Amino acid sequence: MRSPASSINSMNSSNPISLLLALLLCVGLSALAADPATNASSAASSIISHPSTASAPSTATPSATEFAGTARIQFDSAIYEFGRVPCGQRIYHDFVFTNTGQAVLEINDVRPTCGCTLARVSERLIQPGKTGVIPVQLDTSEFVGTVYKTIAVLCNDRLTNRVVLALTGTTWKPVQITPQFAGFIVSSDAETNETRVLRITNNMDEAFSLSDPVCTNRAFSCALKTIRPGRDFELDVTFLQKNAPIAWDQPLTTVTQVVSTILLKSSSTKFEYVTINATGTIQPAVAAMPAELRLPVNGLTLGGQLSVFIRNYAAKPLVLSDPTLNIKGATIQARENIPGRVFLLSINLPTGSQCPPGQTAEIRVKTNHPQYPVLRIPVIEDKPAVAKPQS
Repeated sequence: MRSPASSINSMNSSNPISLLLALLLCVGLSALAADPATNASSAASSIISHPSTASAPSTATPSATEFAGTARIQFDSAIYEFGRVPCGQRIYHDFVFTNTGQAVLEINDVRPTCGCTLARVSERLIQPGKTGVIPVQLDTSEFVGTVYKTIAVLCNDRLTNRVVLALTGTTWKPVQITPQFAGFIVSSDAETNETRVLRITNNMDEAFSLSDPVCTNRAFSCALKTIRPGRDFELDVTFLQKNAPIAWDQPLTTVTQVVSTILLKSSSTKFEYVTINATGTIQPAVAAMPAELRLPVNGLTLGGQLSVFIRNYAAKPLVLSDPTLNIKGATIQARENIPGRVFLLSINLPTGSQCPPGQTAEIRVKTNHPQYPVLRIPVIEDKPAVAKPQS
């Protein structure tokens, strides 16, 4: 291969014009290689000319330095673990924080997330370098087992304007009752008495014994069994609904509730009694909802559509027949929504309806239930307000 020099010498001898062009080319290439700025400018020009080949600019993540000169909040600890405590013990704790910023820190609000937790702030404005306290109180009366409650702190820290504090631990009951009370819901025509079994567990180191239970209402009877001496017991609670203070010679038309306190005397040195609550709800075997229809002033005259549901709580299926309403022109239809259980009475009152003189408007419907041969549902029209005499 021939060298560039030899080529130039050859061209020099053969053609002066070719020699001049070769010299200019060499000078240009040398200048381009020696000037980086020219290369960068050329590359930039190429990118601008062809934007589709340019890469997207990188996005910088905001850093704490951007908030220099502002308030900053720093807690010694945002979580307080109170360990294992008896149920009902109140937990008290002070969350301490410092303003590590360079401006005044303002606590805007402190928000507990549960009614069992109380929190406040000792001072709302904290100077740079100073500390503040958020006292917190937790009532554990309603909890058994693991507890985790939070408090939100709102402030003017631009980097962290919401801090969540937490209280966590475990609560236990010295004497645990499962379920916590004896509850009954029965129909007025129930033929058998229901019984609930409650377990009483001693979680203390000290063993104790329990005496025979005492009920404050004769609608309940109780029997105590010892499962493991000093540690575990069972209490049988029976609801004797026929002993409830109800006029059983008449059909029950409203829900009636019976309550009782059950006391068991303890041999423990730490408490005298174990107290348990019992409730019995007696609902009519057949009930109308609503039990009475109330109309606004002149409601009969204006007319309109009315509805009543009939609900069967008895053991046997219910049959309805012959629904009537003692208002001239009124019509009533019965529809069985759930066979033998739920019925809908649809009433149509024509415009200008009036109650018969000396009578009360009343819906009547026959049933096959022996306690409710005829259901009666009053239709009551509100009276116009009486103007008070001006003094």
